[in-house]
Amino acid sequence: MSGVVRYWKFRLYPEPDHSRLFVRAYVFERRKDQLKFWRMMGGCIGREASAAHSEIERYLPNGRKDGVIGCAVFRRKTLGAGLVTHELLHAVAAWARRKKITTESLGERGDDGVIPQDAPEERMAQAIGQMTAQFWRRAIAAGLTR
Repeated sequence: MSGVVRYWKFRLYPEPDHSRLFVRAYVFERRKDQLKFWRMMGGCIGREASAAHSEIERYLPNGRKDGVIGCAVFRRKTLGAGLVTHELLHAVAAWARRKKITTESLGERGDDGVIPQDAPEERMAQAIGQMTAQFWRRAIAAGLTR
């Protein structure tokens, strides 16, 4: 049964309204399948890497950009909160670039000392929380955490 590739695929949305922008997340059962998929996608993943993310910019026939902004690839055996958050932070950076969210004002606070809800830092923090929660809800529902 070595020819069977077992994997799970999720769409993760950085915005609560599930806008058209999303990241594809793949979780593979076997490392060799993960590496084969990553190479097929044109990526370069090191021998020691447990996961990877690649920013994607594709165009539709009408000239408009496709909604997929990245691809995160994981292996079931190495799934963990730190690894997932790390790769999804790369996805948030890709989303921020696509949305033209600038990072010059990271850390700036309003007159009351609080970061405004529409500030770049807050938007990026919300996006990472949104995608991480979606990932774990779907991973748990698929039985990947057992």
